[in-house]
Amino acid sequence: MQHYLHNRLLLSTLMPLVGLAAPRMARAQSIPPLRQSMPPKREDGYLEGSYLTATWGGARSWLEEHGVDIQGSYTADAFARVAGGPDTDRPYSYLGSSDASVDVDTGALGAWQGGTLELRFKELHGEGVTEEHLGGLQPVSNLEADRYVTLAEYWYRQELGVLALKVGRQEANVDFAASDYAGTLLNASFGVFPTLELSTYPDWALGAAAFATPVEPLTLQVGVFDGEPDGKKPLGGTRVFSADTERLYVGELQLHSEPIFAGLPGTLRLGGFRHGESYGGYAILDHEVWDSVGVFLQLGVAPQDQNETWLYSGAGIAVTGLLPSRGDDVLSLGVARVQVSPEVRDAETVVELDYEALVTGFFSVKPSLQYIDNPGGQRQIPSALVTGLRAVITL
Repeated sequence: MQHYLHNRLLLSTLMPLVGLAAPRMARAQSIPPLRQSMPPKREDGYLEGSYLTATWGGARSWLEEHGVDIQGSYTADAFARVAGGPDTDRPYSYLGSSDASVDVDTGALGAWQGGTLELRFKELHGEGVTEEHLGGLQPVSNLEADRYVTLAEYWYRQELGVLALKVGRQEANVDFAASDYAGTLLNASFGVFPTLELSTYPDWALGAAAFATPVEPLTLQVGVFDGEPDGKKPLGGTRVFSADTERLYVGELQLHSEPIFAGLPGTLRLGGFRHGESYGGYAILDHEVWDSVGVFLQLGVAPQDQNETWLYSGAGIAVTGLLPSRGDDVLSLGVARVQVSPEVRDAETVVELDYEALVTGFFSVKPSLQYIDNPGGQRQIPSALVTGLRAVITL
């Protein structure tokens, strides 16, 4: 009953904010990620273009027309603990991440129709603030990890009508337990619940996944991945195909529907995983409740006697174009709570408020404010307030 009341409290806190935004966008036919749902960026000048390096004299456009898409970006995170938390000597941090990818449409190259090949290189430098200077369970930045330079992903996906197959080293959270609207927030819990055991950043894993859409509103997907991945290994190992390791199995059902709320699109995701003797389940609801306004609800559970963190709940709202002159900006508010086994500690709650501003077509900044109540589930640590700034430049 306590957890039920808590979830009702999250809803009652967030839903009144929905009415603050005025309609600004045409109604979508299916639920879109926010960035894809924005109006197309103007291309009438360099600053309105999508890339710092522009079109390479037309070479980028020529490659895209022939099925080769090359992308690059740099993300910088700076965070500081401004109040509360444990008494440490360096309550601030900087993280920088480089990302480069090549996607090849094999059909456009005259090979297999419906095929996509991806190679992705990633690098991370700097240090996070959460573990050493907050004592928290939910990293304030979804970039926080040990330093690395690696070929993060290499996979092939083949579309076969209502069926699709994907095999290779990949990030499971891209296809499983992913929320359309929670991804606008920076805290790691909104992306990967603390109760989930997924082969995901920074431990990409070899594996295979299958996706089926037997009828239009329904998608079924299953995957098997290396249960002990090592993201620092350039090739990730081959243990998923051997018999002497604990594989990770995950399955998900997606229901895409429009009439759930006022005729606007929504997606319900129900899934579960098994990793050796450990298992758990999750539910995610993304829904557009007003033109350019989306909300999300998240729930993750795992056996209390086997896991330190056994219950997660999250909720939030994302508003695009709240200011009339800033049609591409995104305001996000989210609440995440993770329940720790009572034999260990108590619960930790995070409240996050972000505002992403598109400065140019290829450069954005996102100020972030996060309040962490009961860091690490330890009441002897004062609640903390953290400020941060993320800057992203698309090369």
